[in-house]
Amino acid sequence: MHPTELRYCACGATREAPAGLRIVSCVRCGRALRSTPDVPAPPSSAVAVIAALASQLVGMLAFCLAVGWAWSVEADGRIAVGALLALAALWVFAGGAALRGSLVGLGCCALLDVAFAVMSFANTPGARTFVRAAAVRTAPAIAAQVDTVFAVAGGVAALAAVACIAAIPQVRRMAAWQDALIARLA
Repeated sequence: MHPTELRYCACGATREAPAGLRIVSCVRCGRALRSTPDVPAPPSSAVAVIAALASQLVGMLAFCLAVGWAWSVEADGRIAVGALLALAALWVFAGGAALRGSLVGLGCCALLDVAFAVMSFANTPGARTFVRAAAVRTAPAIAAQVDTVFAVAGGVAALAAVACIAAIPQVRRMAAWQDALIARLA
């Protein structure tokens, strides 16, 4: 018995054929079969890439602020610092998951971006104190412009949240393409 291989057609049919044959035609449509399945091109994801990158950058800013805040916090505030570090790490990893077609990751990024934007624009004294403490410890030159830097970061977070919402159709298409590709190759 000779070794066989599975051949694929553009119409979706498959056929077992001897491995030595160079040309094998499809039984359904008559086209020549290929030894590898036809892989469709991935859908466009420019808005999703921009949204995930912007969200990851805001998450990295929150992570850096938490690290700066950790140096100025007493022992009783370490739990809050740890929670903020974990949340910022989740933010960055959710952006990466959104790039791979995860709607949950994109939703997590949008939610955290909105929370950061609201926190920066609401003039909450706790947030200003947190950012000021982190800036004084890590970048004294920026400490005088904390309000401006925080407002700009909030604006970037708000734009990232809008981009995340705009990227939902692209991420859905990416997820559907990945599912179809897995089903076709399985």
